Amino acid sequence: MNYSDLNPFIRYAVAHRDICIKNTFPSICYDCRLFFFDNANGTIQANNKTYTIENKTAAYLPPETEYSFDINFTKESQLTIFNFDLTSRNSHIKTSLSTATKNNFDKSITPPYERIKGLDTPIVKQMPEIE
Repeated sequence: MNYSDLNPFIRYAVAHRDICIKNTFPSICYDCRLFFFDNANGTIQANNKTYTIENKTAAYLPPETEYSFDINFTKESQLTIFNFDLTSRNSHIKTSLSTATKNNFDKSITPPYERIKGLDTPIVKQMPEIE
């Protein structure tokens, strides 16, 4: 698959406010995840690498990424989560595939994906101000 084949299909999206995330035991995602942290700070550990989360940080996780959070929220904080596929090939799946732990991860639930070099590992970046 090439970058020109990308046609992201969002299966599920949710925005959280006024929460504190401290998930120290790893979760594993079945599909692509995009987390956007606004007015929050802390860390995310993905595939045994630790990334710093600051205000306006986006974290992309490819399918089957093992991750955990330690995020501090304030009253102004928001976490937006998008669960998506890189193409609409799996658009027949209408529900969130949820998140698993290491003990209950079922690889057969993971939709078939063609990996794209550059989008096959976690990407965590602080985003510029959007007006």
